[in-house]
Amino acid sequence: MKRPEAKALRKSARITILIFAFFFLALSIYQIFKVTGSKKKVRTTLYNCLISADCSYQVILKKNDLFPEGVLEENRIYPLALVDRAEILFRAEYAGSGKADVTGDYTIEAVLQGYKNNGDEQQTVYEKHFPLIDHTTVNETGALKISESVSVDPASYKKTAEQANAILGLQVPANLKVTMSGTFHGDSKFGKVEKPFRYSLDIPLENSLYTIEKPNPVSIQDSITETKTGLFQWTPKSFLPAVLLFLLAAAMFGILAFHTRRPTPQEQHRMDMQKLIRTYGSRMVRLTQMPSAADMEQIVITDPDSLIRLSDDLQRPIYYCPDDEGLPRNDLFCLFENHRCYLLHQRAADTMNTPVNGHTGGSHHNTTFVP
Repeated sequence: MKRPEAKALRKSARITILIFAFFFLALSIYQIFKVTGSKKKVRTTLYNCLISADCSYQVILKKNDLFPEGVLEENRIYPLALVDRAEILFRAEYAGSGKADVTGDYTIEAVLQGYKNNGDEQQTVYEKHFPLIDHTTVNETGALKISESVSVDPASYKKTAEQANAILGLQVPANLKVTMSGTFHGDSKFGKVEKPFRYSLDIPLENSLYTIEKPNPVSIQDSITETKTGLFQWTPKSFLPAVLLFLLAAAMFGILAFHTRRPTPQEQHRMDMQKLIRTYGSRMVRLTQMPSAADMEQIVITDPDSLIRLSDDLQRPIYYCPDDEGLPRNDLFCLFENHRCYLLHQRAADTMNTPVNGHTGGSHHNTTFVP
């Protein structure tokens, strides 16, 4: 099978392809060393635990004809005058992923808070603590559940708040916060875990009718981990970027070696002419036939840059007649100004180091060339 004819590329284009080929090859080698020599930190969870806390409650009413059932469940409106007490059941739990000795310490207290509203914030005026369950410790293996019930009489705390107002000589709104707080300790073969927990229920004391907004359950996670550093465990997929970069570099080297070649002098000349027209085409005018310059003073320009500068200085276009390839016929460019015709014969200019009419090649000189 006949190999396709190699395409002529100018030297600058071939150098550019070669630079990119070496760049992709170097990048491929870098990727290989990165994969084979890199280290990776691996974190392993040895033990984990989940701590949760919440509560449930019901409001016990004084004997009355309006609510004969005597009990109001959660999320109701409670009349303060009929409330006898609130029964609150606090729950806290420690659940571990393996064997461990678990200890739970906790207390339950009621805190009466007098406060002042300052915009969206509440500033505490006074605070009084009432222990409901003293410090208690429980133990279990693996998992531990704590369940503790307390009874709260809102009316008695409201009286205490009224006494505080009398002492202050002010009407300060008050709130009752019932809180279970404590700490779980987990002792496993992998190490120790210590996590505090806290859950509170607020009971308003100011309004004759009130609601109790129960917070979302508390959920806390903790773990014991181990971090090891080792060599990256590579797979064939790990080398995919390096392989793709290597193939791209090889393709570019192959294109240079088998599908491109250095241009011949004639091809190089055509490329130079195309570049000249592409670069300075806005200053040029294409003609079907060049006007006669027999009666004009004819001046030969020896290089394109001089003709372009002359065109800019004189504010005159450069004329040429395109051949079938769109290049100047006979490689000739002309610029007309009054009775002068400036000529650039590009092929002649490429080799113009010999005298013309007794002059050596400067920026321009007289000649008897007539287009």
